[in-house]
Amino acid sequence: MSVPIVAIVGRPNVGKSTLFNRLIKKRIAIVHDQPGVTRDLNYHLANWNRRNFYLVDSGGYIPGSHPDRGLGPQDTGEIAQLVREQVDTAIQQADLVVLVTDVQVGAQEDEQYLARMLQRSGKPAILAVNKVDSEKEEADAAYFSRLGLGEPVYVSAATGRGSGELLDEIAKKLPKAKEEKKKSIPVAVVGRPNVGKSSLVNVLLGKQRVLVSPKPGTTRDAIDTELVRDGQIFTLIDTAGLRRRAKVKEDVEFYSTLRALASVSRAEVCFLVIDAMEGLTGQDMSIASEILNQHKILIWVVNKWDLVEKDEKTAEKYADAIQKRAGEFSFAPVIFISALTKQRTSKLLPMAAELYEIWSKRITTSKLNAFLEEITQVQPPPAALGRHIKLYYGTQAGTRPPEIVFFSNFPKLLADSYKRYILNQLREQMGFDGVPIKLSFKARREPRKK
Repeated sequence: MSVPIVAIVGRPNVGKSTLFNRLIKKRIAIVHDQPGVTRDLNYHLANWNRRNFYLVDSGGYIPGSHPDRGLGPQDTGEIAQLVREQVDTAIQQADLVVLVTDVQVGAQEDEQYLARMLQRSGKPAILAVNKVDSEKEEADAAYFSRLGLGEPVYVSAATGRGSGELLDEIAKKLPKAKEEKKKSIPVAVVGRPNVGKSSLVNVLLGKQRVLVSPKPGTTRDAIDTELVRDGQIFTLIDTAGLRRRAKVKEDVEFYSTLRALASVSRAEVCFLVIDAMEGLTGQDMSIASEILNQHKILIWVVNKWDLVEKDEKTAEKYADAIQKRAGEFSFAPVIFISALTKQRTSKLLPMAAELYEIWSKRITTSKLNAFLEEITQVQPPPAALGRHIKLYYGTQAGTRPPEIVFFSNFPKLLADSYKRYILNQLREQMGFDGVPIKLSFKARREPRKK
């Protein structure tokens, strides 16, 4: 059974993201004094009074012109329309909705529209009046009860005033506790701006949840969403486009860039999306380095494949070119997709699950030592500085990533080329194909002969 979802909604710049951060006690949502800066749905698991629930931060809702929507300012801009659709989705999926208002500007026509919208939805709702820093302001804010959502909860997201009372109210109105989900596979969708990451996430989810626009950087925040495919649970982490730090000028973009890098550390499988029309770039290689420095699973996802003129050998040549340039990353699999036409997108999550299983496997010490004996007989370690190098035995020290340790008389003299030979043989013979391996060599004296 799923964990309950609590959606935070409201007009632009009423303090939704500040309240979101206050309630989860982390800086997750981007906070900025520009109205509407949170343009995406940002999920985070929260806990209060032994209740787990997902808290969802949404963009600022501006009612648009629609035959059935007669109230509120009429904003038909592209981003505003996208935000409306996202907030509608959040309300539909939520088990409980928190409507945030601003005591300093009073109950606006927008709030009346949103309150009526929530009443029509039939969802349990809480009215949170924000920026209430004193008892006097609390008394002045009593008129918000006219919105028809019950007695308001008065909070100050900036100072924390009333946040405990709001969490108490949330816990009280949540549906009965449900069974927690089993551990899922965290998957990050990463890449440069405007390569199609959000479009891909929307295809995987089967609906539009992430803002998609032709402008680079339309997706400004990292979003976590769980989904199930063939009985396996995945947590999708979509990120803002990774940019070189030197090119980041805006504060908002700066925080998004740092969070995109951090999302790699939170993931265990990384879909590195590259643009088929642009090919593999230096920035793509930098992202790949970040992924593999952390020994995470890397899958090269070549998007916009529908735009490439090709014959029956184009994909093979393209994959060879990527793996040749990738060098030490060449073991990572390559898949050609089109997020627009959904070509081969159905293969991505099964591929991630298969590689995750390989990444999690453990080899017995006896099998590993039989493997070591065989490969050293075929190709013994080369001598160095007049020293005869021996490898005595090995053991698997861990999984996720697979961590293999070999013991040698002179580990520091072992040639890099021989280490690559061992890595390649581990993938070919021991079933670690397609995943990173953490390989190390430690000193151990040669056993004395009796």
